[in-house]
Amino acid sequence: MAESKQVLRTRRDISNSLLELMKEKQFEDITVVDICEKAMVTRATFYKYFEDKYHLISCVIEDYKNDIIFEQLKNFEYDSPKQLFMKISELCIEFIEKNNELFLSFVKNEYDDKLRMLLLQIIEESVASVLKNQKDVLNYKVPVEVISKFYTGGFAYLGTYLIENQCKYDKATILKFLDIILEDATKKA
Repeated sequence: MAESKQVLRTRRDISNSLLELMKEKQFEDITVVDICEKAMVTRATFYKYFEDKYHLISCVIEDYKNDIIFEQLKNFEYDSPKQLFMKISELCIEFIEKNNELFLSFVKNEYDDKLRMLLLQIIEESVASVLKNQKDVLNYKVPVEVISKFYTGGFAYLGTYLIENQCKYDKATILKFLDIILEDATKKA
């Protein structure tokens, strides 16, 4: 059964409130009370939809992931994990460029290991899911769980690097670097 417009609106308001608060302070310093005040909802309403702020941020990331990545990958055909990695990298770079403030707040949040592990888990599950969906079409030489963990590390560290070093490289240059690295990083230039 589809959620009512009111439920969707309330969940969106709570999610947006967290994102707005993350522009002002670090995630670890944000309380459920802060989120409720910003969203103008009661704590009971918050807990009706979310277990805690970590569940909320997980849902926010899932929504972004589904809207931004999976929608655009739905009809994307590829012949190798490298092509998939390149496409996801392109989509992620575009998303980071559009949502720079949000990602800066994640990078600033260096003390919250639970949040960091949650983000890595979501990225890894997403990559594994996409790879598994193509397992019948592609013949992987390495198990999907190994490929997905490798790519997760690449996405996480590259994303952090890009956010911390804004404007050092443009999207086309980064994608060119990735293509070279994934093709054969051992060849001399």
